[in-house]
Amino acid sequence: MDALTDTGCGATPLPAGCSQLSLNLIKFFPNNPGFTADPTDPTVINFNFDNRDRADNLVFKTDYRLNDHHSFSGRFIYADSNQIEEDAIPLRPEWLSHAAPITQVFGGDWTWTPNSRWVNTARFSYNYFNETIAPGDANVNPTTYGLNTGITDPRLFGFPRINPSTSFFNYLGGNSSWPLSTAPTHTESYSDTVAYNIGNHAVRFGGNFNNGGVDYYRAGNGRGRVDFHFLDDFLTGNVRRWSLLFGDPGRNLGMKSFGLFVQDDYRVSRRVTLNLGLRYDVTFPLKDAKNQLANFVPSQGIVQVGSGISQPYQTNWNNFSPRLGVAWDVFGTGKTVLRSGFGVIYVQPSIRTFAFNGGGLNLNPSALIQPGANGNINSFVVSGGDPSLINWSTTGPIFPVNGSVSSSCDATNPCSFFAVDQKLKTPYVLNWNLNVQEQLTPTTMLMVGYVANRGDRLYSTVDINQVNTALDDGSEQLGRPMTASCPAPIGLGVGSAPCYPYISFLDSLGNQSSSSYHSLQATLTHRYSNGLYLLGGYTWAHAIDIAGNTNNLGFIPQNNLDYAAEKGSGDYDIRHRFTFAATYDLPSRKGWGQLLEGWQVTSIFTWQTGEPVLMFDDSDDLPGTNEGPGNANNDRWNIVGNPNNLRWSAKAAIPFFGDTYDDNGNVTSRSPVCTAVATTQALVDALDFVGGCYSQNGVTIYPNAFGTFGNMGRNILRGPGFVNWDASVTKVWRLSERFKLQLRGEMFNVANHANFAGGSIGDDLSSFDSLGRANATPDVQAANPVIGSGGSRHIQLGVKVLW
Repeated sequence: MDALTDTGCGATPLPAGCSQLSLNLIKFFPNNPGFTADPTDPTVINFNFDNRDRADNLVFKTDYRLNDHHSFSGRFIYADSNQIEEDAIPLRPEWLSHAAPITQVFGGDWTWTPNSRWVNTARFSYNYFNETIAPGDANVNPTTYGLNTGITDPRLFGFPRINPSTSFFNYLGGNSSWPLSTAPTHTESYSDTVAYNIGNHAVRFGGNFNNGGVDYYRAGNGRGRVDFHFLDDFLTGNVRRWSLLFGDPGRNLGMKSFGLFVQDDYRVSRRVTLNLGLRYDVTFPLKDAKNQLANFVPSQGIVQVGSGISQPYQTNWNNFSPRLGVAWDVFGTGKTVLRSGFGVIYVQPSIRTFAFNGGGLNLNPSALIQPGANGNINSFVVSGGDPSLINWSTTGPIFPVNGSVSSSCDATNPCSFFAVDQKLKTPYVLNWNLNVQEQLTPTTMLMVGYVANRGDRLYSTVDINQVNTALDDGSEQLGRPMTASCPAPIGLGVGSAPCYPYISFLDSLGNQSSSSYHSLQATLTHRYSNGLYLLGGYTWAHAIDIAGNTNNLGFIPQNNLDYAAEKGSGDYDIRHRFTFAATYDLPSRKGWGQLLEGWQVTSIFTWQTGEPVLMFDDSDDLPGTNEGPGNANNDRWNIVGNPNNLRWSAKAAIPFFGDTYDDNGNVTSRSPVCTAVATTQALVDALDFVGGCYSQNGVTIYPNAFGTFGNMGRNILRGPGFVNWDASVTKVWRLSERFKLQLRGEMFNVANHANFAGGSIGDDLSSFDSLGRANATPDVQAANPVIGSGGSRHIQLGVKVLW
């Protein structure tokens, strides 16, 4: 190994400055068994593993008609599965993730019809979900691997996540997001709807009540994580950063909501019908069974529910949603109909919005701030911890688990927190549309329409305590607003901002985000006639938003002081999409044992353009804020040229032009491509720190200067499109008046067209050999063994008995 030679750590006896622990861990890396996954590169090793899944499902449904006035229906669904899947990039089979979810759904309906004008429908449903996800070695004490991590809780056993290099090596250990346990999640839903017809009015009104809860345990980084910058650092034990969960993150959380509505379908005339409606929704704040929630209050700091505040955030009581629709038979012939509608829909938040977003209200360590409040609220994650606190040795313990970190949150040991704006508003979406439907023939209809929406007050996550590097001394704490405003010697002086030096990162959930969507849609439908059914559709659309679809799950902007800079094409912005489906019953002829009858062919074709890909730097922290590296990062570099000229590829990454170095690490030459854009010494310094720049088709992406933010926009690279053609042939034999036998032959991806997943596109600017390169089909990327989800051609044969 070059790294062993460079460091001298391959020598015997072991030279001073080399880590015996690191040398012991080398055996856990895969070996090349004498063959290669890439004939052009003999160093490539194929360490992909097969997913192993089992699923058992039971569905029961029954209907009972008591009399003309009362009818009942019931349903029960049970699903039990066992899944061993490659949901990250494990190097060994024991680090695959294991999940064993159990789902149960029970529901019942009662319809009461007292007379011809009144109909009342009451519904109840109960959903139950129980799942545990953990690496395959979750029952293995880390000491078995020769690692004294200091972790003794059996729930957190298994190999920790160890990154020997942030750029060039996959990490050791399983997915650091696990273990996760929902034991269980439950939701009860009650609703009642009354329908009343009188004259030209069809009135419906009713309401619903939902009660949801979860006994939740998610110990991300519970096994610990240690990162090294380069492989040489790994061999010499030079830790770059570390992460570890302290305390017990288990919580029993619940949330309730209700809604009321009234609607009137009013037939104004023979040609005009109006749809008028109003809905009212209320979702109550998140609760914990033991009041183990805490929030940030600007005038008080971190405060626990029940010890200074009665609830973490306010209840919104003004969520009224009007609805208006109109249908107009333009010429009174029933062949040309103009339809339009407008509505307001309030987003119903979930437990996940507040509890698992960048840590969550459930993990704020208020006991370290209010010791008398509730000693159980001391769960928090140290991310990017001080490397000097790690004991990277065979004796250990590796992590500082004996109170040196978790004993307090103060100016010396600041903690990260998650906050929710106490005056948080409920997000809402405005929807409107206008379309024309034209009957071309008695069985064929064309619809052309404009469909749009706008989202306002959408959830946003911003660190309101982002460090000001101009005031910082390198510790990333002195320059934070809530420290800099403190009196000396803690801060720089008294300011107008609140003084809370025990707070480092303070990710706050608010309402800064917004979105818009505009589309032109066309649909051609040929209803079933003469054995033929056709359905074709085309959509041109553009979605724009700020911060993207993940903004309520911990997405942190590049610059928290400039949230608007995150505006760009939405993560799911698909500009063009075309679908065509056809079903044809072949002409039949009696005789020959039914061989010439009962045949049907079906075909479905889908084509769409690619989704945007966010490119970011997950390692270097050039702005100096440390907001993102390894943790939902969004740091971006500078760019010159037209971003539309950037191209993804399944064969090669976007070209990287690197510096060259001598044996002492000094730069000996730089690429002219990079020096042409590194026009200041500060840019040259950043270029040498990173090691180069990217250039493709007249576009150059280069590192931004230290202490600045890059000018790259969000989602400027377009990922791969999707083209797929599925087809099937079926044959039905009539065995009797009640029984039929159906033979099915189905082919998925008939053309065997290679589709690649947008999520598999290399997006890390600090990983020089993978930017813009696709490495997985959609089914592999999603760890989804189901055929027809973007994989290679598959043929499936089946038999059905119908009665």
